[in-house]
Amino acid sequence: MKTRYDSNADAPYLGFSDDPLVESEEVRPGIIFALDGERRVIGIDILDGARHMSPGTDLKSLATTA
Repeated sequence: MKTRYDSNADAPYLGFSDDPLVESEEVRPGIIFALDGERRVIGIDILDGARHMSPGTDLKSLATTA
């Protein structure tokens, strides 16, 4: 799994696959699924992350991992 955090946008991303992104779907306000060609979830973007996470969650600790 790969993770990253855009502190300017307060947006964590969780990536599950290196498959190419074909489309995105906002499943609820600020929660966006990245989908492959077969509409499988390959990643999740969380816009305005602090609003969606439990208080005290350290989003800045997310770093890109292989």
